[in-house]
Amino acid sequence: LLATVLAYVSNNASGVGFGIWLLIWFGVTLAGPLAVAGNGIERLQIDARDRSRLTGHGDWIDQPSSRDRRDVLKQAIGGALAFGIGGWTIGSLLRKSGVAESQIGAGEPIESVRTSLQATPSTRETPPDSPTPPTDKASPASPEPTGTGLDDVDDFDPPAGVRPRITSTEDFYTIDISTRDPVIQREQWTLRIGGLVNQEIVLTYNDLLSMPSIELPGTLMCISYTYGSELISTTRWSGVRLRDVLQMAGIGDGAVELVLRGGGGYSDSIQVSKALEETTLLAYGMDGETLSREHGFPCRLYVPNIYGEKNVKWIEEIEVVDYDYTGFWQERGWDANNTQAVINILSVIDTPLGDVAADESGTVPIGGVAFAGSRGIQSVQIQVDSGQWVDTTVEPYEPALVWQRWKYDWPAESGEHTLTVRATDGEGNEQVTVENPPFPDGMTGLQEVNVQVL
Repeated sequence: LLATVLAYVSNNASGVGFGIWLLIWFGVTLAGPLAVAGNGIERLQIDARDRSRLTGHGDWIDQPSSRDRRDVLKQAIGGALAFGIGGWTIGSLLRKSGVAESQIGAGEPIESVRTSLQATPSTRETPPDSPTPPTDKASPASPEPTGTGLDDVDDFDPPAGVRPRITSTEDFYTIDISTRDPVIQREQWTLRIGGLVNQEIVLTYNDLLSMPSIELPGTLMCISYTYGSELISTTRWSGVRLRDVLQMAGIGDGAVELVLRGGGGYSDSIQVSKALEETTLLAYGMDGETLSREHGFPCRLYVPNIYGEKNVKWIEEIEVVDYDYTGFWQERGWDANNTQAVINILSVIDTPLGDVAADESGTVPIGGVAFAGSRGIQSVQIQVDSGQWVDTTVEPYEPALVWQRWKYDWPAESGEHTLTVRATDGEGNEQVTVENPPFPDGMTGLQEVNVQVL
């Protein structure tokens, strides 16, 4: 265990605090149970000798050695409880006492952070040939480029149980390769853009927040998503268009992909054409606040239409290359068919689930969400048992970067029923009905829900 901890710490600076936690946990909670176990083994050996001496002289079950075994059992149970409770307690105390390093500016209102940064002179030395980011056009986050705001759709009343349009930051899903998120201080953070560019540039956090900004509602989905999981969420992203930053550096001839490297050793890539789309962001905020640590503070990538694995968090370097880069998860077999991690069409039933009672008119509301990345949703249909597919009412919303909620008033009959949902995206593609697991290119297949109408 000690060797494992030391190896982890030596290869991952962010693991120092985690390594300290493990060593303390080992010393306090594991040493105790091991001592109890050693004492128990010694007692059982003594019992064995006692039983051999007592053979033929009565029933040894009533001898003192049996009480010793009960004592050993009690000690073992107590040791196991100490093992678990001690680890949890020490972990909680260390988090509260600041062993998990704090980050100034993480999870705070964006405008407050921007104002404080503008009032603080930068101490950074500008690298040679690094152009100054445009600041004369800096402005608060502007509305999304097209369509209506997420709060403006007043003519759609979803059934109770359908998820909200926006996921709270606390409930927004996270998937990471490390047991401990990187701790990156905004004053030390920089973003380097190099490789096949006309000139390498380096941006600070202040530079980023001084550039023209955009607010863009969007849904993020993990390639590991399965029906019933929570690996899909929606927020209002704040940041700058990646293409604006790339234009400052100038993309060289022959460029194929952008390699994105983040804190903690993670890397992935996107095609240059995807990077230049107006909805691809260097995001520094969610729902009006700067990113929290677990969501990638100070900066992360947000790319609509592709799975979360390519939306690199804690981004520190962008390298323009002339080849197809193999990222962390691609090395492990994900996206094996080179689909560029494009999101498959998804439709989900949020309600009803399990037992349900019809209202006075015999109606049971059905509802959920559908998502197809930037392609949007054209229609959602519901099927009861093996009956006809019926169109549902889909929430009217543009641009098509967020899940769209849908509903259907089902004239239900009592008894057991199977509900199935399917969707068609904005390009006319129907949801794949063949069931495939998430590995390697994302789950496909239709969701079926069994309900009992009372």
